[in-house]
Amino acid sequence: MMTLSLRDLCSRTATTWKRALVTAFYTRLHQIGYWFLVVALAAPLLMSANKATMSAAILLGIFACVYYLYLAVIWIFAVVVSIVEESFGMKALGKATAIIKGRRLHGFMLMVCFNFLVFTVIQVWWMILGNKGLENLTIYGLIMMIVSSLGNFFSNLTYTVLYFQCKKNHGEEIELYGSIEYAKLPTIQPVNE
Repeated sequence: MMTLSLRDLCSRTATTWKRALVTAFYTRLHQIGYWFLVVALAAPLLMSANKATMSAAILLGIFACVYYLYLAVIWIFAVVVSIVEESFGMKALGKATAIIKGRRLHGFMLMVCFNFLVFTVIQVWWMILGNKGLENLTIYGLIMMIVSSLGNFFSNLTYTVLYFQCKKNHGEEIELYGSIEYAKLPTIQPVNE
């Protein structure tokens, strides 16, 4: 059994946060680049008042949103990889792509379900409150922030479980960070003689 001192705990926490923040920075750069590309492609279509080009711009926007959810699976998965493993940044993005191979559709469906759930909660929220929600934004904003944080926590938890399932499907051993040791317990009770 290993005891962890406060200094070691703080050091490991700081290292893990640094890796996660660097990876999140790279994923945000990818997201910004993606949306910049989408806007650059849609802007010429939106300048025309023609119904056909407006329809094409709307279809491009819908396709871009769906494809964004597909790409976001890797971006969220990269943050999970940077926390669980010792890689971060672009290396974590590459590792996430390799690990989720074969299960990316599962991750995409999780992303669609989470976004549908968030959309439903927001729509119900505005249906219940109507314009009353605009009167006291502080309280309602705090409640929405708490609900959003819980949803984000649940999403990260779900993608962590998917990470371990993907590692298991690839036949890889699950690596534990640091020098934490676990003892396997026997599944059969010993017989007292």
